Order: sequence, then structure tokens, then C-alpha cells
Amino acid sequence: MGVTVIVAVASLLGCLTGPVALEGSSGGQVEAGGNEMCCVPAVIVSRLYALEEKLVAAEKKLAELKKTKESVKVAFTVSLQGETLGPYTTPTTLIYKTVHTNIGSAYSPLTGIFTAPTKGLYYFSFTCFKRSPYISHASLVKNDADVVRVYDHTTSDPDSMATNSAAVQLEAGDVVFVRLVASTQIVGKSDLTTFSGFLVYPL
Repeated sequence: MGVTVIVAVASLLGCLTGPVALEGSSGGQVEAGGNEMCCVPAVIVSRLYALEEKLVAAEKKLAELKKTKESVKVAFTVSLQGETLGPYTTPTTLIYKTVHTNIGSAYSPLTGIFTAPTKGLYYFSFTCFKRSPYISHASLVKNDADVVRVYDHTTSDPDSMATNSAAVQLEAGDVVFVRLVASTQIVGKSDLTTFSGFLVYPL
């Protein structure tokens, strides 16, 4: 690109006479004279160089975004198996130890916490199974703030379920997990209590 493009465009804009010295992208001087006569005001040359710099920067940013989109793949589905958790006296992070999918290894089965590897829009869902006489009440948490909740009260049906989901914008390093509210219970049975998430697209 560089001087070649600028000289070509400048030739179409002929406004003045006489050679004009142009500074190439590498810093050297190129005099447009003779067969390379360039009749163009210096202000237009300056603007052409500025446009070229913006174009190069935009192409570089586009390449970086494309590389990020292709390289960052995140998806997980985890569940509780045969575990009864709660009731506890304090809010408790649920640790789903059965891992069905963990592309990108962003979910930790040791802590129950998902850590965003890159800034982006993520989608999460969670389902809770419970048995009477306990109430099931849990929250999808971003960092330390509740995003959405599920609540299942005591009914005549001994077994029941509740589910919820949300699209959440995250920065790299943000964490997402499911937290069981104090004095409530959740049961893991045949993959009925699950937690899933995936990267929709990077931002």
C-alpha cells in the first residue's frame, strides 16, 4: 500500500504543478516528478497517510477479533449425582462434581465456580431437583451479585423441579456459580440437578 496508493490517488486529484516530496511508510523521501508527477496539496497527502494508518489499525483489530473468536471455545455441563445438599445455616456454593462437558476448562469441579477466560456474552442455565418437605431456593451468581433465581416451595408432590437461565456479559476473570440459599435443600438424582453455560460470542 503506502506511497503507491497515495501517489495513485494524488494523481487523480491534480491541483498544483511541480514535484512534491512524499514521505514513505518506511520514513524515506520519495519525490514524485517526471513520469511520477504528483500534483497534490500537502494537506491532502497528509490526510491520505492518516486514512492509511486508520485502515491498517482497523485491519489489525479485525484480525485480532477473528483470532479470538476462533481460538476461544467455552462450554460446560455439570451435575450432581446422588447427593443431597442442605439445609445449611449459611448460603453455600454448589459444587457440581460430575462433569459431562468442559470445553476450555473454565469450570472447576473442585470449587463449583466458572471463571470467564475472555470478555464476552455468555449463556447459563441451571436446574434444581428437590423433595418435600424442604424448600429449594438457589441463585445464579455473577461475582457476588445474584443474576436470576429458582424457587420451589413445599407441595403435595414429593418430587419437583425448578429451572432458570440468563445471558450474562462478563469480563475476563469474572466468576459465575450457583448458590444455595440458607435453610433450603437441593437433591442430585439422575442428572436432574445441573448447571450449564457457554460463550455466545466474545466482545
